[in-house]
Amino acid sequence: MIVAGFELPSSNYLVARLLEDGSLDSSFGTGGKEIGTTDNISHITGIKLNKEGKIVLFGNTTAASKNLVVIQLNSDGLPDTNFGTNGSTEVNFGGTEITLSDFAIDGQGRIVIVGQTNAATNPNDFAIARLLPDGSLDTTFGTNGKVQLDLGNNLASGGIAITRAGKIIILGSNITGADQMIVAQLNNDGSLDTNFGMNGSTVIGVSSNPRGNGGIAINSQGKIYVFGNDSNIFIVSRLEKDGSLDSSFGNNGTKIIPLNVPVDGFGGITIDAQGRIVVLGTSQNPAQFTVVRLCGDTLPAFVVALREKVHGKLPVQLKHDSNLERDALSCVSF
Repeated sequence: MIVAGFELPSSNYLVARLLEDGSLDSSFGTGGKEIGTTDNISHITGIKLNKEGKIVLFGNTTAASKNLVVIQLNSDGLPDTNFGTNGSTEVNFGGTEITLSDFAIDGQGRIVIVGQTNAATNPNDFAIARLLPDGSLDTTFGTNGKVQLDLGNNLASGGIAITRAGKIIILGSNITGADQMIVAQLNNDGSLDTNFGMNGSTVIGVSSNPRGNGGIAINSQGKIYVFGNDSNIFIVSRLEKDGSLDSSFGNNGTKIIPLNVPVDGFGGITIDAQGRIVVLGTSQNPAQFTVVRLCGDTLPAFVVALREKVHGKLPVQLKHDSNLERDALSCVSF
């Protein structure tokens, strides 16, 4: 297991590798940890391994423009000096402030990052960039490696995934009061795939206002799951490859999952080894994670709530409950 974070005001990033028993892996960095420095870093919000086993970190800079930054480390935790400038690449969108969201690595080792613009003009567009494996911008993508996408909505970006065919799927939510999630698909060159949804995007109307902190997962059949949350509910929709809603899932393609705990922070979605959907949400008050698994008729859903004991110390309480009535959850047949 590899974990990462950042340290302010020093602009350091911190990475550690743990063994299966939870102890630090002494073969990594110094005693299992590595502290590195890059200019003006303010957040590290994503971490992935590429196909070579190198560690890719994603975050923001502290500069007024809040550029996006990608850092690549070798498997031993040291910066990969063959990537970008001394192991990192900073991506700007012409001085426009960018709020980071997510990133993905495609089958060719290219890194695709997505955020949203926060400028006074053209606010809350999608901001997407693609880097080559060496950290340079891929000039075959968009305009000099970057795409700024206006879908006519005031969006909060929420996730990214790449299909087996190399198409790029991005998720956002409408933050102007309309109860919508927006899913768009880009071609390999960064143009909108007009064969997806309606002219490249699908708008999903839901009964609540989803926040831009969900995610996307694609199953082995190519079906697309998108996830959002709002207050005390999870929202999961399933789309076909062409962007249409799969009416066999939930209620006309969308499942609303009521919770007995608040969820108002970052979230995510994944598919486990048995093809079941697992979604995660967080909250600040109380400080906890909430995990829900959507499953077949004969398998229980579950909720796991991890609460902090005192002042940000390690979670100490675990709730594992298959009583669906008490947890106000229901299973979903895929």
